[in-house]
Amino acid sequence: MHMPLTMMTPPESDREERIWIVGMKNDEIQAALHPIPYNIRIQHQTVNELTNALQHRPHEACLTLITQKAWAGMSKAQRRIVSTSEACRLVLMLEENDHHVRYDIEEIVSQQFICALRMPLTTDKLNTCLKKTREMLLMCDDLYNMANEIILERELLARKNEQLDFLNKILTKASKSLDPGTIISQAGRDLNILLEVTSIMGVFWNIDAPAFLSAEIFTPPNLDKQQGKEWVGYLLDQAERTTRHSIKTYHVESLEHDQTLFHEVGLPDQGNMIKLPMIWNDKTFGILFIVSPKAALLGRDRVKVLQAVGNHLALALRNALLYRRMQNQADHDGLTRINNRQNFEKQIVKELHRHQRYQHELSLLMLDLDHFKQINDKYGHLAGDMVLREVADILRNAIRDCDFPARYGGEEFVIILPHTEEKNAWILAERIRQEIAAHTFRYNDHSFQITACIGISSIKPRMLKPAEYLVSLADQALYKAKTSGRNMVCRSAPMQEHSCCVNDAR
Repeated sequence: MHMPLTMMTPPESDREERIWIVGMKNDEIQAALHPIPYNIRIQHQTVNELTNALQHRPHEACLTLITQKAWAGMSKAQRRIVSTSEACRLVLMLEENDHHVRYDIEEIVSQQFICALRMPLTTDKLNTCLKKTREMLLMCDDLYNMANEIILERELLARKNEQLDFLNKILTKASKSLDPGTIISQAGRDLNILLEVTSIMGVFWNIDAPAFLSAEIFTPPNLDKQQGKEWVGYLLDQAERTTRHSIKTYHVESLEHDQTLFHEVGLPDQGNMIKLPMIWNDKTFGILFIVSPKAALLGRDRVKVLQAVGNHLALALRNALLYRRMQNQADHDGLTRINNRQNFEKQIVKELHRHQRYQHELSLLMLDLDHFKQINDKYGHLAGDMVLREVADILRNAIRDCDFPARYGGEEFVIILPHTEEKNAWILAERIRQEIAAHTFRYNDHSFQITACIGISSIKPRMLKPAEYLVSLADQALYKAKTSGRNMVCRSAPMQEHSCCVNDAR
């Protein structure tokens, strides 16, 4: 049993110091410490009581004074318990009558003692010990705080290094390609490291011509028809809200299929989407949309990383879009924004080689607008340009992705139809003819309509013919349609089940 020795109740504003003394009796402590300061609470402990308290109630540990005799009498296990206690601050009390014995300071420190006191124990010595202990604890607290700050700074530095490495990888991969679709898909895969990405898409527009905005839209490959319509409408709306201009024309491109990236996305939902503006030279030229179930839970650090990712991707995508535009300017007609004649002539050769290699059907449509000169003469050349652009839009919307439309010259258009026999080419041509005839063109305060003639040519498998042959047959069929009354579809050779030409008067 041990009895606490106290003298006075300390004021509430003062902190009570608890001290354990091991190896001295209560009466020895009373005689040595006279008077005991009011703010000190001393408890006598035996070796067994000390080790038991440190094992079962380590939070109660405090400044502990152990006599040399008590320490020497401890077992190795007891010493290990005492010396390894983090909260127990040990002071060695040396015997009064052994001044001739020299104590090695290193040995005292190695046993986890913070200092040594020579007996007899007095109030002054105890106060001095407490003062030194407080100073040491304050210094330890300072060192502990400094160590924590260093650890925190190292963690922040490591995190910044990870972020820089992450951004460097994204920029390196994005810079390897000049294809916008490839850059977008790769960005989606890389961003999966930062957050869960279920899909990615984007819309981009030309910032140099705000009065006539055209947009390029990149959508996931796994959208059905209704989803595709909803998403395209949503992306166009976002582009128009950002630019405060209407999008006059747009092109939709499906990203390459990737099972690791594109999952079911449903319809547009603001709650699961992250919008990354693409900014170049202080001008927004597009928006990248990241679909993620964790979109609403992003912390400030990840938001900053995403903003940095956006800055990196903007540069790569700007370069890729400019490169594509330069290619389009070389391969596409500047007015109608579909392929030009030079590109058509290269493509028809490629398709004929593919036809000869894989033995599939191949057809060609050649279209000419009826009395187009009258439109220019009556309403002006700008009205004629508007007609050509809208006819090109009708062709784009009527054909498949694998088909190849081009402006052949003036008011003439051609469409290459791979894997298409003459019968199906006839059906498509007739649908296009009807859509053009039904379309109302509006220019300023004028409304008018126009018709078209279409000639069809086809070659069957195993027919080895040059490109000029297919074009010549289509041209002959077109001439037949124009001389037979216009607003008509004609083929290059008769078929048993159809007449050679057809129009609304048939």
